Amino acid sequence: MESLDFGIIVTIVGMGTTFLTLIFLGFVIDVMKKLFPVERPSVEKKPAPLKQAAEKSS
Repeated sequence: MESLDFGIIVTIVGMGTTFLTLIFLGFVIDVMKKLFPVERPSVEKKPAPLKQAAEKSS
């Protein structure tokens, strides 16, 4: 029975450590995004004229 208790404790500690590490890494990623923002090239799309858009949908 002691080995079962020890196994459950080790499982809980391992899962807790894993989740805490994932939360910490998520926080680090958020901080890195704010420190080094990614600038994406802007692609300007012109809206289709209403007549052409209506003809295409028919």
